[in-house]
Amino acid sequence: MRERRFLVGDAITEAYTRDLYQHPAIRPTVDLGHIKGHDYGGHPWWNPSRVVPVGPALDFDAPSRRDRFPL
Repeated sequence: MRERRFLVGDAITEAYTRDLYQHPAIRPTVDLGHIKGHDYGGHPWWNPSRVVPVGPALDFDAPSRRDRFPL
């Protein structure tokens, strides 16, 4: 749940991540399953059991609501 603590714990980072993901030139290049599988399964010294967590299910299509933060 490393990514959940990082993204959900910081509202500004979470909103910015959603904005980036929703950009039409970026969305098709992002394969979250591949990224997660590589992060947890591709580094045996970091995760020797190669257990890949099921969650969290973050909704990157939800509105970012970045307008609530000052620039």
